[in-house]
Amino acid sequence: MFQLLTPTTMSLVKVIVSFSRLRDDDLDTKSQVIINSLTGNADFPNPVPTLAEIAASREAYVDALTANETGGKQETLRKNLARKDLEKQLGLLGLYVQANSKESELIALSSGFDIQKNRAPIGILAKPNNFKVENGPLAGSLQASLDKIDGAKSYLFEITKTPVTEDSIWKTEL
Repeated sequence: MFQLLTPTTMSLVKVIVSFSRLRDDDLDTKSQVIINSLTGNADFPNPVPTLAEIAASREAYVDALTANETGGKQETLRKNLARKDLEKQLGLLGLYVQANSKESELIALSSGFDIQKNRAPIGILAKPNNFKVENGPLAGSLQASLDKIDGAKSYLFEITKTPVTEDSIWKTEL
């Protein structure tokens, strides 16, 4: 017997605290947006780390970014270390925002941080189309294929010897 599990009605607001996908100049812009958005924001009166600490990390990053434009291994290393520090500080600040947003997307977004989309169940997947089974490259092997099904992360195949009877033993293959 199976039960259908549904998500609870109250969803947790999740602040995006990873900045590794941002380009160098985009990280600078995003950090400035966050600083501006949190300055005087009544929903986040005592941010941890403080906005002064975030601003200092950002300033060190911008200085290193500017110095890196002339090139050189030391400048690149300095920029990478400053970026890592700024990302860490922003990540900690994002966790503070998440903990103090009162489960409100509006409050969380007022911080300048982005939030994750709420996940929703996909529902019943479509029936596979163009299912084919052919002889595989090795003797005694089979190769199965089908058109991609939107929402499917993997496919499960079951195989048995013919003729199929009530006593057939099915083997599962991914």
